[in-house]
Amino acid sequence: MDPNNPVDYDTYDHYDVYFQSDRDRYMWDYAAYEHFVALCEQEAKGLRSGPKRRRTYIPREREDAEQWLIDNYFGDDEFLLKYPEEKFRRRYRMSSTLFNKIVNNILSYDVEPTPEYYTYFKPRYDATGRLSIDPIFKCISAIRQLAYDTAPDAFDEYLQIAERTSRECLDNFTKCIHVLYVEKFLRKPTAADIEKTYQLHEQKHGLLGMLGSIDCMHWDWRNCPKALHRQFKRRDHKYPTIMLEAVANQRLWIWHAYFGVPGANNDLNVLYGSPLFDDELADTAPKCPFVVNGHTYRKCSYLAYDIYPAWSTFVKTFPVARDEKSLKFKTVQEAARKDIE
Repeated sequence: MDPNNPVDYDTYDHYDVYFQSDRDRYMWDYAAYEHFVALCEQEAKGLRSGPKRRRTYIPREREDAEQWLIDNYFGDDEFLLKYPEEKFRRRYRMSSTLFNKIVNNILSYDVEPTPEYYTYFKPRYDATGRLSIDPIFKCISAIRQLAYDTAPDAFDEYLQIAERTSRECLDNFTKCIHVLYVEKFLRKPTAADIEKTYQLHEQKHGLLGMLGSIDCMHWDWRNCPKALHRQFKRRDHKYPTIMLEAVANQRLWIWHAYFGVPGANNDLNVLYGSPLFDDELADTAPKCPFVVNGHTYRKCSYLAYDIYPAWSTFVKTFPVARDEKSLKFKTVQEAARKDIE
């Protein structure tokens, strides 16, 4: 650096900083600071002077869409529905009777003070005097997102509901469902429930002492951070996954769910950390023995496949059926185990 020109930016070398005086270093830092302040002011001025981003208003004819949906699935005896009942069940994963029951339970929920996610489904008028979206329509939007695993704006053309409204419908709907049915359906079976499940599986498949099928599933986590790929990524899956262990009976009552295990684990790792047998270990599980071929078994059984350990509570199929009897049991066991899948 030229000693007669302490702020010579063109000939500056970063090694010269060790040979500068205190005044030279001060002048250089001060010039850099002024340049930084000028850039910040220029950026702030550009933001203030530019055009403001406004929310785009899209006129949606939701009244026509509501009437169209009612004519398709929710007509009365005077009008013939466009789509039969089996179409509604296939597209919404439930019957129309069950759907109407859920909507009525949400609307008839009467607890003071009423939570905000329940009042969200109540019909009301907005500031312009227009009636809000029908509760059936809001529930349809939420169930469609759950049934098809799609984005909130995927059914904007059919349902005439904006993306933000669809997301709010899903959020409030799941909260209402949890409060309404957590004590009845999201619980462990009692002794009476176990006896009914025994009878159900005995009549359906001829399997005694069966409480349900156990299996693990992988849920894709496409937005998984790169730092967590080692824990959640497997070679047989395209995206990182999160594992869910569940137990379900023939009527698809999922009374055990253990979610959140990284996808790099296998089913055994999930089982060892699962609370499935905590009640058995604490000796607080209901006592429901059953008899097979004159032998009394104290604990119920779960249908599983080969990776699970050889415990008395797991009924696994034969890897190779060597006779007709083994082949029949293998066929029955695999057919009954499809419930959880």
